[in-house]
Amino acid sequence: MLKECIHSLFGVQSLDKKDSGNPKGVKDDSFCIGNSVKSREFCVRVVHAGGNEDLYQNPVKVSQLVKNYPGMCFAWPEVFKNPNESVLSATDLLLPGKKYYLVPLTTLKKLKKKHAKKNNSMEETGPVESDDSVCSAKDYYVSKEKRTRRLVQKHIELNRKRVPPVKKSKSWRGSDWEPSLTSIQELSP
Repeated sequence: MLKECIHSLFGVQSLDKKDSGNPKGVKDDSFCIGNSVKSREFCVRVVHAGGNEDLYQNPVKVSQLVKNYPGMCFAWPEVFKNPNESVLSATDLLLPGKKYYLVPLTTLKKLKKKHAKKNNSMEETGPVESDDSVCSAKDYYVSKEKRTRRLVQKHIELNRKRVPPVKKSKSWRGSDWEPSLTSIQELSP
């Protein structure tokens, strides 16, 4: 009840993923705050890592919300494609009608690392054409040097003598093992 009271005072509405994006009892793309009906299009939408959404009816500074979520940062939806430019600073303002993601810092570090690796590989191979319909002879051409190197490696592999693995003797499982204890017969009373 306290949570509902705070949410109604600050204009916050939580939506669970299981509710299909709509609060219970409300149809279409709208929800109730107090006595007025507001559209989700005119609210600040903050999507949590678990899929839950918080809706704020007024613009909110990132610094106000970061206090509630330690170890998290706010980012634009493009954070998964371009993590270096999508993170919002504490002075940024979250505007109504926009969608923002609440991303854990560990996930952000992983995304930046992955993105840096992609950039390094692109620099080594050169720029990649964005149009997939463009084909060139380079795509199908295999240099003579690569072909001969592969043939030599294949020839070496074929000519290697196959040595069967050495069988390890297992003394505890030997077939000739017998217990060294003498058997004792018990007398029944």
